[in-house]
Amino acid sequence: MPNFICVTCGVNLPTEDALRDHTASVHRAEQGVYVCPKCGAKFGALIALQRHATQAHGS
Repeated sequence: MPNFICVTCGVNLPTEDALRDHTASVHRAEQGVYVCPKCGAKFGALIALQRHATQAHGS
């Protein structure tokens, strides 16, 4: 099974799509594209912010 390694943090992912999703949701967060209005957490993808809001804040 091929491994896809993130060049930014070294995490090993099983597919190219997983690597793409990881990069978008984790490392683009550093750019602060989507910011949680309740706690200020930053996310690179809207879906990641929505998942965070549900899991961390129940909304």
